[in-house]
Amino acid sequence: MTIEATTYSGLAVGAAGPTHLHMFRFILLSATLTACAEFDLASDKPSRTGHFQSDDTPEDPPPADADDPDEDEGGDDREESEEPEEDGDDVPDTPDTPKDPVVPEECNGEDDDGDGEIDEDFPDTDADGIADCVDTEECDGEDNDGDGLIDEGFDEDHDGTSDCEERYYDVDLHVTVDDTWTGTIDGDDITASSGWSGVDTFEWELDSGPHVITIHGEDIGEAITAFLASVVIDGDVEFVTGDGSWSMSQDGPEAGWLAPGFSDAHWDRPIPCSDTSPWGEWDGLPLDHGAAWVWYSPDGDCRSPYAWSEAWFRLEFVLP
Repeated sequence: MTIEATTYSGLAVGAAGPTHLHMFRFILLSATLTACAEFDLASDKPSRTGHFQSDDTPEDPPPADADDPDEDEGGDDREESEEPEEDGDDVPDTPDTPKDPVVPEECNGEDDDGDGEIDEDFPDTDADGIADCVDTEECDGEDNDGDGLIDEGFDEDHDGTSDCEERYYDVDLHVTVDDTWTGTIDGDDITASSGWSGVDTFEWELDSGPHVITIHGEDIGEAITAFLASVVIDGDVEFVTGDGSWSMSQDGPEAGWLAPGFSDAHWDRPIPCSDTSPWGEWDGLPLDHGAAWVWYSPDGDCRSPYAWSEAWFRLEFVLP
C-alpha cells in the first residue's frame, strides 16, 4: 500500500495556520480509506459491519425443522415404531429380548412370545415337532399325543393290535373225533361234516393277535374215543394233538372258555392213546403232520369205559 502526499499550490504540510492543518488531515483520511477499499473489494459478500467478506465463511444452517418430512404436528420427529408384531396380540415384539415378555408361551400351536418357536418346552412324546397338547393320535405304533396309549382308536376288532400293525395269516385246521364233535374259532361255530372216519379241514384268514380254537368231542358207541388235529399257519405245521399245546377238561366248559385270555392252567393235557389199531393204518392228515390220537384216560387206554364220555379241548395262540 502506498500513501501519496498531495501538494497543493501554495501549501506546505508543515506550514503554520489552521487552513494548512485541515488540508493535511483530509489527505491522510483519503489515503486510509483507499487502502481499506483495496483490502475488502476482493470479497463479494457484505460483512456484518457493511464490508465485504470472503467466500470461505460458512453459511448459517437452515432451521432444524425446515423440509423435515418426519416432523409431526406435535413437534415429535421420532419415527413410527417398526418393531415386528408376529403373533397377533397387538403387543410389539422387541428384537433384542424375548418378544412380548409379558405374554408367556402357551401350548396351543401358536408362537405366543414371538421368538420364532411354537410351543417350545412343552412335551413332544413322539419327537415329531408337534407338542402333545395339539398333536393327534395316528396309527403308526407311536404315542403321538402323550397320553400313555399307543394307536388308541385304531383297533377295529378290539384284539389289542392296532389296525395299522395288523398282519394276516392263512390258518388251516385239520380235525376229526371218534365219534362226533362240534367246535368254534374265536367264538364262531364250526361243525363236523365227515364223521369219525374222515377228516374235516377249515381254512381261515386270521389277523394279528390272540385266537382260540375249541373242540367238544363225544363218544356215542361206548367202545373207543379219541381226538386228532393239526393246525397249519402260512404253510407251517404249528400245533398238533399230542404235543402238549392243547388243554382238556372232563367237567364241561366254563364261562369265558371260548374267548382269548381265559386261564385254562388248571385243565389237563390230553394223553395219546396207547392203542390206535381201531383206526387201522390211517393215511393222510393230520397224522402226516405228526398228530396223535388223544383223550383223557390216565393210562392212555382209549378203549376203557372210563373214557366213554365227553371232553372239551382248547387251543389258544397268538399271531404276531
